[in-house]
Amino acid sequence: MDPHADAFDHYRRHGDLDALASVFDALAPRLLPIALHLCGHAADAEDALQQTFLLAMDKAAAFDTSQRLEPWLAGLLQNVVRNQSRRLQRRRGEPLPELASSELSPLDRAEREELAARLRTHVDALPADQRQVLRLVLQHGMSAVAIAEVLEVPPGTVRMRMHRGLLALRRVMPASLAVLLATSFASRGLAAVKSEVMAAGAAKAAAAAAAVGAASVAASGSAVLFGGALVTKKLVALLCVLGLVSSLWWFGGVPPLASGNGEPLPPAPLPVAAEAATKGAAPTEPERKTVEARIAAKPVDVEAEPSPTEMWGRVVDAATKKPVRGASIDLVCRDADAFWNIDLAYGERKATLAHAKSDGDGRFRFDVARATPHRVLVQAAGFAPKTQLYCIGGSVVTIELTRGSVLTGVVRCDDQPVADANVRIAVRGESVELATATTDASGAFRFAGLPPADVYVQVSSVRFQEKWSNIQIDEASQQHVEIELQKGSVLRGRVLDAATGAPIQGARVADSWTMKRAANTDGDGRFQLEGLRANGYLMCHVAADGYSSAQKNVGTTLDAEVELRLHRGGEVRGRVVDADGAVVEGAYVALCASYMEVSGMQESDLVPAHLDANGRFVARGLRSNLHYWMMVRAPGCGTRVHALARVLDNGEQMDLGDVVLRRTSFVEGVVTNDQGEPVKGTQVSIVGHNADARSFLPTDAMIDEVAQFLSRSTKTDGRGRFRFASLAGGTYTVSVRSPGSDSAVEVEVKLADGELREGIALVLPTGAPLTGVVVAVDGKAFTDVVMLEAHAEAQGDWNRYSANVAADGSFRFAAMKPGSYTLSMVVRPRGQVMAPVFHVEAGTTGLRIALEAPSFLSGKVVDAAGEPVRANVYAMLDGVRSGSAAVLSEADGSFRLEVASSFRGKVGAMMPEGGLTGAQVEGVVAGQTDLVLKIAPPSFLQGR
Repeated sequence: MDPHADAFDHYRRHGDLDALASVFDALAPRLLPIALHLCGHAADAEDALQQTFLLAMDKAAAFDTSQRLEPWLAGLLQNVVRNQSRRLQRRRGEPLPELASSELSPLDRAEREELAARLRTHVDALPADQRQVLRLVLQHGMSAVAIAEVLEVPPGTVRMRMHRGLLALRRVMPASLAVLLATSFASRGLAAVKSEVMAAGAAKAAAAAAAVGAASVAASGSAVLFGGALVTKKLVALLCVLGLVSSLWWFGGVPPLASGNGEPLPPAPLPVAAEAATKGAAPTEPERKTVEARIAAKPVDVEAEPSPTEMWGRVVDAATKKPVRGASIDLVCRDADAFWNIDLAYGERKATLAHAKSDGDGRFRFDVARATPHRVLVQAAGFAPKTQLYCIGGSVVTIELTRGSVLTGVVRCDDQPVADANVRIAVRGESVELATATTDASGAFRFAGLPPADVYVQVSSVRFQEKWSNIQIDEASQQHVEIELQKGSVLRGRVLDAATGAPIQGARVADSWTMKRAANTDGDGRFQLEGLRANGYLMCHVAADGYSSAQKNVGTTLDAEVELRLHRGGEVRGRVVDADGAVVEGAYVALCASYMEVSGMQESDLVPAHLDANGRFVARGLRSNLHYWMMVRAPGCGTRVHALARVLDNGEQMDLGDVVLRRTSFVEGVVTNDQGEPVKGTQVSIVGHNADARSFLPTDAMIDEVAQFLSRSTKTDGRGRFRFASLAGGTYTVSVRSPGSDSAVEVEVKLADGELREGIALVLPTGAPLTGVVVAVDGKAFTDVVMLEAHAEAQGDWNRYSANVAADGSFRFAAMKPGSYTLSMVVRPRGQVMAPVFHVEAGTTGLRIALEAPSFLSGKVVDAAGEPVRANVYAMLDGVRSGSAAVLSEADGSFRLEVASSFRGKVGAMMPEGGLTGAQVEGVVAGQTDLVLKIAPPSFLQGR
């Protein structure tokens, strides 16, 4: 229960004036700024506040104690002001109180009245926000922190407004007017309002007590309160004087604020305070510079908005657009959201920084670190939970809540239920997991309260091949899915020390670099990994503490026991410090190398480091055949990457000494279309690194860079704004693409450490959409992932666009360059094929593409001696750049490819280890069954 609601209920039931006083003391300071906002003048605001509490006492029986008291009082206050405005018909001017006193001589009185008149003029001329803050300080004795809480602005903003208001008055008024200024503002004040409220409360309590024969108790309490009120009036006048004098003293010692740290624009109306402040201070404001690049045809219309260290938001019902009051809102920082992360354990590192409740208008706000991506998690009764990504300071976030949906399903294999299968549901294209479950004895699972989204349903079980299904969850729906698993193959083997041949106990063997589904080796180094998909390319991943990780393609050896040997890895040590040599808290260090395991397929070996409390780190298990880069990052600092000076031998150690992190740099800008309109929700990327990233290397050294360490991305807000932090001084490329396009608009930015680069403008061509629907052979919705590509047909035009096909078959290519395109299917559902569609113009709408049952191509793959070979066989249609079919040949070399009935093109083969065969068969048509492909290992594999 809300403690204020509890106290109010206690007053209602028992006439406890102390309980009523505690409610007033806690909530009146929070309601007064609202009253000032609604009324505009202090006297009207005080009257409205007093009437609100009197009305609350009259309507006490109507209050629901299961709800929060403050929103209820705020609603009463709005009604009071509305009625008050009708009575007054117009707002009256607010004169400052007359200062005449019988203790002054006529001459003194005249001088004081003249000064007071001047003071009224200058105070009334102040901006409304400065006038409001000064009244709260001088009239009500509130601190800057308390004012910040009730006005929902940072304390620095409050101090800034106080500073500017007092400076403006000091410029035109004598310094000797400090006491006059304080007493001029001391009208009634909260203490006087409280005395009237408490008197009324005492009278009501007395009347109630009289009904039960206890009037004397209430009367005595009333006398005490009236006596206390007289004392309080004198006390508040003294506090006002002291408050002003201390304010003038405090601000007198503060130099003018630095250029560029201007007062934030007006806040959103009446936001509700976060219940916990964000942890950690915002980074120091850096030097500001501006760059203009690709300026839009029209400037973006900039209205009032939060500062870069404020995030405003509003929670609404998606169906009605009405505000949702009392929604629970968590501000979460997941550090790995700031860059392309492949360290899954690091990806789980997140912190809830603050919590808030939406107010009656659905609003909330948080103070945040500049340009740092946050997640906002929202829950409200009757709605599905919602996670909003890429929420950054300076943005106004609108979160639309929907009614929850139910998804049920059954998992089977060969018509038999699969029990104890793990089912995971996650938003497609986002690192947002919605729920997990385990199937029951009948193979069934159930999820409730799901938001509408395009999701993956991932099903994994020890003995079965993992299955991913694509499902579109509709709002407030009841949906059901049937998932059929395939039996998996088994990989057996041993993991040994490459140098000694000794078995390695506790090594982890998995069928994916994620190591999510892994088998551990026993004391003899043996393992058994089940549920594998049998094809020509199945990479087995092996890891053990102190050893270099290893990979091996076991796709062709699932029927035999494999032996995997690991080498002792290299080791890198160092210490993370700041520019002053102090330990940097919350640092993250990782080493990574990129390489080609299979021709055309980039792989990475990531080795996270372990850090202690002194900032020292150690990374073990570097491979002796790879050259590594190191990344070091920490909150408020620029991320630095460094290439190691050389490759380390097995077991070799390298000490890097101190790695110095410096103040973060920022890059900020806006994305518009060529009509000057902001483009919201589009992905913006930045690629680059610190200027000294290669300083350890010889000048002529050539090593592959690590894309994960160089690239990061964000999404534009509702005004097309984007912001990047955690950048070190160096050279970066900022780019944006139209959705689904592979061509980018770019601008290069050179940064110094600690620099803020603003004003970058990226302009996207408007282009033309291409929309349509794909119809399945059976007319049913798609549960498999389906993707289309569109390639420009004009000679020399290499523009390419991609689009996902939704569960209902709809697709949309956005912002395509005008021209003619060929559409092909690059990811297709099982047992269905698509004939490419030629000569489709950008801007076409309502295109209908019907899938068809496949035709076949079959034959055999052999080596030079005519012996059967297991290889990857592919078929490519003439005139089409993508959408080829592929399959692994069987142990006897036979293969069968699914193609469209109109297929005409070429068929070739590729060894599982990589490399194309030199003999492709041209002019193949659908239906051929006598194809023979002679293949030999590529030269770099011969002799293995």
